[in-house]
Amino acid sequence: AGANTGGLNLTVVADSAGLTNVGIYTDDAYTGLLYAETDRRLTSYEVSADIYIVKDQDSEEALYKGLMIKGDPVDMEYYRFIYRNASSSNGILKLQGFNGSWFISKSFYPGVDFDTLATGFHNFKAQVIDNRFWVYIDGELLPGCPYFHPEPAVVDAGYPGIYVYNASNGTVAFDNFKVNVFEYPQYMVTANVNMSYMIRRGEFVHAGNSLDIIGGFNGWASSIAMTDSDGDSVYTADLGEMEAETTFEFKCRRNGAWDDTEEFPYGGANRSYTVLDIGDQAIPTFNYSDITEVAIDGVPENYELAQNYPNPFNPATTVKFQIPNADMVTISIYNVTGRKVAEVMNEHLEAGYYSINFNASSLPSGVYLYRLTAGEYISVKKMTLLK
Repeated sequence: AGANTGGLNLTVVADSAGLTNVGIYTDDAYTGLLYAETDRRLTSYEVSADIYIVKDQDSEEALYKGLMIKGDPVDMEYYRFIYRNASSSNGILKLQGFNGSWFISKSFYPGVDFDTLATGFHNFKAQVIDNRFWVYIDGELLPGCPYFHPEPAVVDAGYPGIYVYNASNGTVAFDNFKVNVFEYPQYMVTANVNMSYMIRRGEFVHAGNSLDIIGGFNGWASSIAMTDSDGDSVYTADLGEMEAETTFEFKCRRNGAWDDTEEFPYGGANRSYTVLDIGDQAIPTFNYSDITEVAIDGVPENYELAQNYPNPFNPATTVKFQIPNADMVTISIYNVTGRKVAEVMNEHLEAGYYSINFNASSLPSGVYLYRLTAGEYISVKKMTLLK
């Protein structure tokens, strides 16, 4: 593939990675990118190319050229590993991230960090795992690697490619452009279903009933038994390891039943979950058949929000409250900056005593506020998540 756009001449001499979709980006600031437009943006991989550089400052040479390690050409955000042929700092190598501002900005000096590069082709290589970077010149790892760019990253997932910059001459010659995608990360996904409401309704008994889950996580091939190992009425099952961005549907059922009294197969729409790129994770706890809590043993005389238990917790905790009148009830979770991060309940309840389960598996450790609103009554308490 090749192009001559905006004064730039970028040519792929060899496409040994089998990447057939090649994109070109240029802008008025004289930056040019040629990138491998893979079917999905990448996070962890290796990219390399033999790039022709000129040792001495040369007005006919591009000021900077090298690898775009990981980039988003649409938003003009990227990490680059480049050789600098300029009036200042001539002959250095640089590792940088850019999104309107510069990050990392590590310089490597000839004769100190690597052998001075003679005019000719040199192999540039970068390995990236999430936001950690290893850079090599002619097979030698440069000092200080890996370099880490903490969140927020310039770009979390993007495309690898070739980088060039010059106001007058944007020519770059390279060969053997290669991308080696490391194994895509897979994360264990766990499902949790709260059966406490069904138990209080007399519709599920620990000793006499079974619970399983079935779904697209294994192609609907077979069910997986769910167990309550700690006796909190929340049944759990590991569904297996899956890649980030995988979306699957699923349902639960009691006693292997297939009739329309169960979630599976006729009792409402399938549930759906998309795997996040956050490591091993739990699907937020849901109530079986989406049944909500019912009042327990009489009518209280006043409103009250109890302290969650356990506290601190990881990742689930129980919140109890009571309301003396039928009201619209909401329970929301806020972080310490006041931003709402979850809504646990938002429905009309009859007078009574209630208990709900909150699963914070998708939240980071920290102090949170939970707020109960019932009619004109408002109560706020703190909870601490420790992972």
